[in-house]
Amino acid sequence: MNCLKIKFYLIMILVVLWAVSLFGQDPSVNSKFDSSMFDLDFFIKLVAIVVSALLIIWQLNRQHKNNLKLQRENNKEKLKLEIFKEYSKVITEASEKIESIHGAANSITISLTGYSTSVSMGLNPSPISQREVIFRDGHFEALKALTDLMFLLEKYEIINPNLKIFDAAFACAHYDMSKTFPPFHEILMKYLPYDVPKTNQERLGTNVMIPQIPSKDDIIKVSEIAQPYIENLLDAQTYIYDLGREAQNILLGSLFNNRIPIRKPINHKFVAISTSPEDVEKLKKYFYEETEWGKEQKKTEEEVKEAVKKENTA
Repeated sequence: MNCLKIKFYLIMILVVLWAVSLFGQDPSVNSKFDSSMFDLDFFIKLVAIVVSALLIIWQLNRQHKNNLKLQRENNKEKLKLEIFKEYSKVITEASEKIESIHGAANSITISLTGYSTSVSMGLNPSPISQREVIFRDGHFEALKALTDLMFLLEKYEIINPNLKIFDAAFACAHYDMSKTFPPFHEILMKYLPYDVPKTNQERLGTNVMIPQIPSKDDIIKVSEIAQPYIENLLDAQTYIYDLGREAQNILLGSLFNNRIPIRKPINHKFVAISTSPEDVEKLKKYFYEETEWGKEQKKTEEEVKEAVKKENTA
């Protein structure tokens, strides 16, 4: 039995006791039963008591409902805040990993140019600090970060169905990075130094080996091959940034009664992700119909349908 029902029964008991008390105090009660029942003064008092009791019960019921509604809203906001903390953690980690490999890829031509120039001047510079393993590990950590974001979106898909557009964005970025990294990695292996294992250092007389010193033309080629990969990393960074803004709007907007405006790229070749219904429709068309990832998805889907069709007709 809940608290409201207990209050209701207590009030009704008090009403009955009050009515009995009035009967006992009214001299007319000692007269004939039928005349007491229709005493106008007593009837008015009894109606007033019943109305007052009903008003109290109505007020208690409304207060109880309002308290339940407020409690539900508070619990809902607490849950949103907890989910946002999880979003913020995964988004921050992904952003840091993408930024790390993006910075390394951006600086590689500068490092190679500086080293090559020093050698051509007859100097004996120290080998550059970048290593093939830095790029390889950084690349796969960045891909994993995008996958973690896609898992997070799937985990809380019920929050807002339009958030699913980020799943397409991150899948597209993952696909593009996976396509453009191998040629970039391959050319880096020609010019990046590598650390010699301690067991071979004495025999080779060095702890660092430099496969090949790049010429100016070689460095230009490195830059050209690196550029598509760098652009893909930049796309991934902007998608992560947009997700952070949308997460704030969806999960914290009602708490602070405010919204962050959608990012507006100056360069139209960059895509801004938004969860507004009209933008989602345009973004679906872009990712699923205009990107290499979308075309590959469609091709795979058609191949599967064709295979199933052949199997059914066999």
